[in-house]
Amino acid sequence: MEQQTDLRRRPDWQTWLIAILSGLMVCLVLGFCNAPKSLYVQPVTQALGISRSVYAINDSCRFVATAVVNLFFGSLVSRFGPRKLIAAGFACLVSAMVLYSVAEHILLFYAGGALLGLGIAWTTTTMVGYVVNLWWSERKGTVMGAVLASSGIGAAIGTQILSPIITREGDLFAYRGGYRVAALVMAVTGIVVVSLFRDHPAGHVPTKAEEKKEEEEETAAYAALCRRPEFWVALVCIFLVGMVLQGMSGVAAPHMRDVGLDAGFVATVLSCQSLTLVVTKFSAGWLYDKKGLRFISALCMTAAVATAAVLIPVSAAAGGRVLALLYAVFSAAAFPLETVMLPIYAQGLFGQKAYHKVLGIFVSANVAGYAAGGPILNLCYDIIGDYRLAFGGACALMVLVFLAMQLVITATQRRQEK
Repeated sequence: MEQQTDLRRRPDWQTWLIAILSGLMVCLVLGFCNAPKSLYVQPVTQALGISRSVYAINDSCRFVATAVVNLFFGSLVSRFGPRKLIAAGFACLVSAMVLYSVAEHILLFYAGGALLGLGIAWTTTTMVGYVVNLWWSERKGTVMGAVLASSGIGAAIGTQILSPIITREGDLFAYRGGYRVAALVMAVTGIVVVSLFRDHPAGHVPTKAEEKKEEEEETAAYAALCRRPEFWVALVCIFLVGMVLQGMSGVAAPHMRDVGLDAGFVATVLSCQSLTLVVTKFSAGWLYDKKGLRFISALCMTAAVATAAVLIPVSAAAGGRVLALLYAVFSAAAFPLETVMLPIYAQGLFGQKAYHKVLGIFVSANVAGYAAGGPILNLCYDIIGDYRLAFGGACALMVLVFLAMQLVITATQRRQEK
């Protein structure tokens, strides 16, 4: 294992290539398959004649699939290696986009959601956390932040390309063109990434005996963590963060359209959010390396509270449009809680020994929150006809999560000092 550490401390061309491929993968997968999802809400529900809460179950299917498969991420990546899982992920993404593009019944959307969930599970946050931890020994937060920040660039590109296709006037099913473009992008990206990707740093290919021993040690360390109350509090907090942030993200665009903002301005807000996300994700990793876990956690949690607060008074008036732009900034500052911060929490709170299992569980909890957030906020809309009450509840909930997570950090630091 010492040989592996030395190799990672001297990044060679292959190490940088893996980082670039990881960034490309995150950029285009999240940029074309995740970021524009709120743009589809109105067109799909109108074309199929269904309520928003029924359509939101599509996202729930996606998030449940991601949560379940991440529970077994450690075992799957040990058995198959990252390259095969990435290949399977892209196959699922292409299949999901194609299925969405031809679906005429909501059940086919649900099936596409499950495939999308599998694809995202094997190509984004969890996989990047594993790969960066394997290939790098220093500046992990900065490298992880840089790789995951590429999603913001992808989202800006994907939103601008797909928005005019999805919202084209006069064609009730114009959104299908957006899915077909995304399918093509995923197919090309998958071929490039999988053909160039490598499972291990050069010179260190672990034997079966080494892999088995490492997995046994990780299982024992994880079992010990499960007896610590702060682990479960952190897990609940991560679930609630996913529920609130992803729930608001999924309804922000339709909420802005509901209060009178035009489609072009909403697309601009989403693009600003995506571009700001490039800075905030990178900054989150860099600030973790420089300032520590408590500082960056508090900063992102404060932004999450502000995100919910500014959505309430958004309107078509000049002041309301400014608040919509502020939403783009605050939400971008909060979104690292769903990506960069999950590997950071896994290692910063509970160490390296059970890292892969804890990372998989944390991502599963976060994504399970995604599955709950969308239906809850859309059900609120179906009952009340407005999202504002749900945003107020989200704001209060994030204040409580902020405080609870600070207590978890204090408890783990005290335990480490003993």
